[in-house]
Amino acid sequence: MIDRNLEQHGRFMLYALEHPEILERIPDGAELFFLPDDDPQLCEANRKAGKEKEGKGTPVVYVKISVKPEIRTVLVPHIQLAEVVP
Repeated sequence: MIDRNLEQHGRFMLYALEHPEILERIPDGAELFFLPDDDPQLCEANRKAGKEKEGKGTPVVYVKISVKPEIRTVLVPHIQLAEVVP
C-alpha cells in the first residue's frame, strides 16, 4: 500500500509542478489522502484513513487522481481537490 501511495504522490507532485496554484488551496498542517480512480482498493483505504484523521480534528484534503491518455499516448495525471476538511 505504501508503494501505491508513493506512486500517487509522484503523480500529484508532477501535477503541482505544472499547476502550483493547487498548493495554495491546501491548508497548513493538512494531511493529503489520494483517491485514485484506477485503484479502488487504495482509494477506499485512503478514504477510511482520512475519515479517522477527520475524527481526530486533523485538517484533511482528499485528492482525486485520474489519468487520461493524451495525444502522445502518455498517461498524465489530472488532479483536483475532492474535499478539504479543516
